[in-house]
Amino acid sequence: MWNALALLLVIGCGALGGLAQTLTVQPGQSSLGQVGSRAGRAFIGGVTAVVVVAVLSQSAFSDAVQKLFPFTDTADAFQALILVASVALVAGFAGQTLLNRVAQQLLSGLIPRFEAMEKKVAMEGKIRDVDTKILGAVIAVRDGRFEDAIRVLQPILSDSEVPAPFRARAHGVIANAMKKIDLLDEAVSHVDIAHRLSPDNYRFLFNRACYRWMVSHDAIDEVLRDLRQSIEKGLSRNEIMEDEDLATLRDHERFSELMVNATKDGFMSGGK
Repeated sequence: MWNALALLLVIGCGALGGLAQTLTVQPGQSSLGQVGSRAGRAFIGGVTAVVVVAVLSQSAFSDAVQKLFPFTDTADAFQALILVASVALVAGFAGQTLLNRVAQQLLSGLIPRFEAMEKKVAMEGKIRDVDTKILGAVIAVRDGRFEDAIRVLQPILSDSEVPAPFRARAHGVIANAMKKIDLLDEAVSHVDIAHRLSPDNYRFLFNRACYRWMVSHDAIDEVLRDLRQSIEKGLSRNEIMEDEDLATLRDHERFSELMVNATKDGFMSGGK
């Protein structure tokens, strides 16, 4: 009984040898390297068999082989050794094949998840970086460093990986900087892009109305349309009445009509 268990140990060691060799084989290994891996499995199985032969007597070893493999007619220890080493080698190959298949199945399911997680983490890091740059640009505009703000935000505008709301914010900050240095046409262009990227943000509509009015008082139709839509989306009436850029517009008859209709029609929202 114990002899048979020892032989099972030999075969098991051969299988473990195959598994161990598989784990050490690197992707893209050459054919020569694969041959070496197989030789390693045979070596492990053979050495283990020799060790067992050394521990057991030759006759006991032969008897154990016959009990474990009753279909053989093994007569001596040498034949038993050949049989056991062969079985160990086959077990090693089987172990490698099984592990490869299991690994492929696991990796085929895990790799896409890891890649998705890695992409998500990278995107979150990029968004934090973009958000920090936009905040820094806002501070730069407030401090009068308009060119610095524009230079920092320019790369964000053409980066398609940056979500649209963040690119819209970048355009909005640049538009404000352009306005400060009297590049009003460029300011209108940037805030117009910001509105297209983030159409539900009333701030871009309101700023476009202000910039358009500053460019030309002939654009009153477009200005009033933007103001009405910004009010519908949540802009405070008080902000329109207090904004310095619209000081001359507030004296216009059509502006007064807009404010009256805003109150009558109930499309004004008091929040910002």
